Amino acid sequence: MANLIESSFKPAWWLRSPHLQTVGPSLTRRRKKLSLEWERLELRDGDFIELAWHRSDGPLVMLIHGLEGSLDSHYATPMMKSLTQAGFSSLFMHLRGCGSTPNRLDRSYHSGATEDLAEVLELLDQRNARPAAVVGFSLGGNLHRGWPCIALVEEFQHFRQVSRGGGFLPRRQLATQVSRRDWR
Repeated sequence: MANLIESSFKPAWWLRSPHLQTVGPSLTRRRKKLSLEWERLELRDGDFIELAWHRSDGPLVMLIHGLEGSLDSHYATPMMKSLTQAGFSSLFMHLRGCGSTPNRLDRSYHSGATEDLAEVLELLDQRNARPAAVVGFSLGGNLHRGWPCIALVEEFQHFRQVSRGGGFLPRRQLATQVSRRDWR
């Protein structure tokens, strides 16, 4: 198990509330304009998900958004732009129902629904476009983190595809976050 690294981060005096820290960037950060290639991936169950590619000559990093996120989330395009500047290609995976078009099936996503991630990774493997890393934000991080365990149990063969992964995850449990009333 990796060691938890304590952060030296100190919020600005006017931005002490964790809720304001979450909402603040969406109100103040400028959106980066990127040249994206869109792909609609048809899934085996008859539904689809949308992928946004920002290609370069570098290794591929796949990004997965958080709860109700999308490419319009305040962190998405700045992260893709930063990856490009660091020499990587990026792929943003929209989870079901979070892309630009409503899905066909009455099925949503949750942090334990790893089938779509498995299909995308399988497709990338078939195209010889295996990501060097997968990075998830909040729920996307939980989804990616839980996928190898579920893949092993379900005997998927693609769990070894990704050599690195990471996530931007909250330190607290979701129930604790939801019940918290600290709006200072």
